[in-house]
Amino acid sequence: MLNRQRRRKMKKKMGQVLSVLLLPLTLGFVVTSVSAYAEDQMDPSIQEEVQKETLVVKPKVSITPQQHTSLAQPNVIQQPPTYVEASPLSLSKAELMRKKRQEAEIATEQKIVEKLEESRLEDERRRAERLFGNKNLTVSEDDQNKEEKAEKEEKPQTPQVVVVSPVPQPSVAPAPEKDLSANVKEDLKNIVEENKEKKNQTYVSPSVGMAEYLDCPCFDVKGNLAAGIVVGREFPSNFALEGQFIYSNYYVGQDYFAYKEMNQYNFGLAAKYLLKFKRVEFNVGGIATYTYRRYTNPYGTGVYYYGYPDDEKTYALDFGVTAGIDFNISDRIAVGFDYRYMMNITNRSNLDYRYYYGGLYSDYRLEASDYQVMSLVAKFRF
Repeated sequence: MLNRQRRRKMKKKMGQVLSVLLLPLTLGFVVTSVSAYAEDQMDPSIQEEVQKETLVVKPKVSITPQQHTSLAQPNVIQQPPTYVEASPLSLSKAELMRKKRQEAEIATEQKIVEKLEESRLEDERRRAERLFGNKNLTVSEDDQNKEEKAEKEEKPQTPQVVVVSPVPQPSVAPAPEKDLSANVKEDLKNIVEENKEKKNQTYVSPSVGMAEYLDCPCFDVKGNLAAGIVVGREFPSNFALEGQFIYSNYYVGQDYFAYKEMNQYNFGLAAKYLLKFKRVEFNVGGIATYTYRRYTNPYGTGVYYYGYPDDEKTYALDFGVTAGIDFNISDRIAVGFDYRYMMNITNRSNLDYRYYYGGLYSDYRLEASDYQVMSLVAKFRF
């Protein structure tokens, strides 16, 4: 009996437990069925409102800038490769020469522009003189502007209404560009020629002429020929330095002198100042020479001078002045006339005296005499 009661109690408890467990399932099924039925019977507009109200709002997540930059994909920018090289602290010789060349080009261009503006200003002055007469009476635009400003400041003007009828403006035809370009080219050509003339120039000048002794009381000396060559250098300051060689030949007409012919060789240095014009050049300067003389007798010394040497040599230092004029045939060639006047400073001979017939003796020497050389010259510039 007891077992039956227990079994009943157990069955009763199990039934309660099952009812408790099945109750939520039954309620869920009923609610689902009711909601499905209600949705089927509900108005569509009401369904939309219900769906909006039943939407689940997603939580907002805040991201810091550091996280954003780490999450964002970085932009990749491709750049060309860069090579870094060490540069010397001091400029190289080539860079210094390039810098000097650029400075010289800039200076030359500035000079060209200055020359152009100067020539144009001179042309405007000449044109104003032709149009208005005496240029001293013309007033510059700056002076006119100053006078007009002064008058305006002294006399204040009252505002006035001026009615101006439109006047047709005459059309001015533009000046032809060819003429302007031709003038500019001509000016540039003249400026380039002037700059060429200012550069250092080397020249060679052969000469031919005659020489003459001026003060020789004991000798009757006659000049036959004088020829020479000059190598010189002209500088932009109109100054020239020359190296000279002159050969001259003389006949000695003294009856009692043992030697009848003299050959003279002058080796000299000259400094000249040049006065240049367009086609004519004048020069004046000083010259110093080492003079070597050789006396000979083409017929021999003869019986009167038996035992005497066949020739006699003398050495001297001479100083003189020189002057000349050159006519320019072209930029490279010139012809002209040259004059030298020479005076002796000192001299010596390999013999202590001069020989005369009958034992006559004279202490006077030809080397102490003044002489002059006149030559026709040609000049070739390089």
